[in-house]
Amino acid sequence: MQDANQKDFVQRIILAGFLIRIVLMFGIHVSGAEESMRLTKDAFLYDEVGQQIAEYYHTQGATQWPTRVTRVVDFGWEHTIGVVYYLVGHQPIAIKMICVFAGTLIPLIHYRTASIITNDSRIALLVLVLSAFFPTQVYYSTLMVRDSVAALAVSTLFLGVAEYVCRSSNYWWVYVAIGFLGMLGLRSYLASMLAVVIPISLMLTAFVSEGGRTRAVSGVVILGILLFGVITFAPELVGEVDTQFTDLNYINKVRGKMNHGSGAMFSGGVTEVGKDITDTITSFGVGLYFFFFSVNFAQIGSMRQIMALPEVFLVIFGTVFSLRGGYVLWKERRDLILPVLIPTLVLTLGYSAATTNGGPLMRWRMQLVGVYLILAATGWVCWSGKQYKS
Repeated sequence: MQDANQKDFVQRIILAGFLIRIVLMFGIHVSGAEESMRLTKDAFLYDEVGQQIAEYYHTQGATQWPTRVTRVVDFGWEHTIGVVYYLVGHQPIAIKMICVFAGTLIPLIHYRTASIITNDSRIALLVLVLSAFFPTQVYYSTLMVRDSVAALAVSTLFLGVAEYVCRSSNYWWVYVAIGFLGMLGLRSYLASMLAVVIPISLMLTAFVSEGGRTRAVSGVVILGILLFGVITFAPELVGEVDTQFTDLNYINKVRGKMNHGSGAMFSGGVTEVGKDITDTITSFGVGLYFFFFSVNFAQIGSMRQIMALPEVFLVIFGTVFSLRGGYVLWKERRDLILPVLIPTLVLTLGYSAATTNGGPLMRWRMQLVGVYLILAATGWVCWSGKQYKS
């Protein structure tokens, strides 16, 4: 495909992705399905908090500041809604438009990342199409929740990492900064975790690729800079890392609280991570299953679970090709895929271990699906008999 035709195809897909999102968003908004079908509780919480923040600004502090919002770190979405409401009034449609635009940009980021990592336009274009019409990506881009914006932040960070490793741009640090700062405001635990995992992934990659010494040194330098930045500007994140990722009692309490509703992953007692080898393996195994496949086929009991089935079958289909794609990229482009694949796998395991509800896992999978799409698209291209062009 020539460059002009490829550019035209990319624009058409992005436009189609935007149109399907905005039509669905308006349909849900006008019909009131968000409330009548109980699509998400978070949207109404954000709406209420946003109104309180806007009113606080309008009255110059005469009204009460929402007790939920204690800082900018991790509460950036609430602040964003409050500022928008302050400027344009109580217009939830304005916030939903932000989500639509964020969701529309994600496929473009995935496309660019795939182009850098694989250097194959066929794979990159397939990733673009899959990302533009991936059901969860489309669906959550239409609701007034932070998931599409958080997914955009993670994808942007991974794009920066890919550009840094490939040396394809001198502005890789812009993407890294935007992605990292976005995560600080939306999901600070992701920022604190990736500030450590990404530099370590660069160092680990150094042992299995050529020119590894330079990359190992750069990994150490970047790790030092990020940790210094976190400790200096957001020292509370250090405590969060210690509490949320190393305290098994805390993790198991969270697991117990989340195992409720139609998305509960355990019908009996909830297993505990670290209790014994059986419980630990079961916890990770069940978590990984629901991370990728979302529903228990024997206990489908809600409309949201039925709505998830098309994506479940898509994931099952793509998993087979992901294994093939991972093998090919390990052989041909391991120095480029590992710096984003290792953080993706670490977060996948982390989410799987800490969560006992399939609903949140579907939303959190949005953040990492781009890398898995690259694996699946690579596997599909190779399986279809087309020679991989490294």
